[in-house]
Amino acid sequence: MGKLNKNILGNPSGAVGKVVFKDRGGNVFIGTRPKSYMPGYDTDSINRRKRFGLTGKFSRAVNSIDVLKIVWDAATPNNISPFNGIFKANYHNVAADDVNSTAILTPSVGFKATESSIELSNTEVTATLNALGTASEIDTQIETTIVMAALVYCKGLLDPNFKEDYFMAFKSDPVIVNLTSSLSFSITLSGTENQIFDKFSSHKGFLVFVTLDATGNPIRYSNTFVH
Repeated sequence: MGKLNKNILGNPSGAVGKVVFKDRGGNVFIGTRPKSYMPGYDTDSINRRKRFGLTGKFSRAVNSIDVLKIVWDAATPNNISPFNGIFKANYHNVAADDVNSTAILTPSVGFKATESSIELSNTEVTATLNALGTASEIDTQIETTIVMAALVYCKGLLDPNFKEDYFMAFKSDPVIVNLTSSLSFSITLSGTENQIFDKFSSHKGFLVFVTLDATGNPIRYSNTFVH
């Protein structure tokens, strides 16, 4: 059994897949469960596995958006991946059956932005931001464009042949940065995405706005919006 010197989830205990975590006096040891191992079917064990799995789905979706992966990579220690950084930051924001509104798409708060509208539908995701103003500290000489990164969390499965807790990840086309006027963003869902959207009764959107330099590299990001 190996010892975990640096961990990303506090002091984990229990089993995840074939890996077993044991906390002994504050030291975490890792091993593999025996072939005869039977996972617990008590409520706590089931909910723990569901929470871990849902956090993983959320983290993979965030990590799939290129600009967000870059900002997480910059903020995550070199010994763990951006995915693990996202997972660690959001594990406490996820329950067994829901991603809470406190979940974040970026490593820290970011610049303050306010929305005049956000809409989710089976055909598009749209948002309009109020003028960002100079208080955002955005340097328009460097940060020339801005994009919307969006995650749509679909739950309440209506089709028994599909899988529960589905995430759709999007990034809008770049919009020219203007600090004195409102900014509008729109993402059109494909025909396949439209069909997936309609397989669920509930949809929660997580959105963040990321400024880019002339080469498309992310520079700064806003607070996370939940709709």
